[in-house]
Amino acid sequence: MRAGAERPADGVEIIESALHRLDAHRAQARRPYYLSLLAEVYGLAGNRDRAASILDAAIIIALERADVWWLPALYFQKSELEPPPERDASLRRGLELARAQNSRALERRILASSIARSV
Repeated sequence: MRAGAERPADGVEIIESALHRLDAHRAQARRPYYLSLLAEVYGLAGNRDRAASILDAAIIIALERADVWWLPALYFQKSELEPPPERDASLRRGLELARAQNSRALERRILASSIARSV
């Protein structure tokens, strides 16, 4: 099992440290993806508010930098932290983007999720 899943605090520390090293080298490619990993570990640690704020930042970065390959997954991940009205909107957005990108695997994952049954 991954360190983040077994010991979320260690996972947070590892990922944040890696992000700081990337920042020091001005390496920003794939930042939304790396932020989604950090948000996942914060969620495992029980800090849903921090996870949601990281996902919001990742979505903004993805849109600003046109680094949208991971955007459907970000909306899906965000939907898991939201109450029903916002959750449904995020799920729909993630599904639309997955379909637009021809990401059949992510589309199936979204449709198979327990939270998608209401959408």
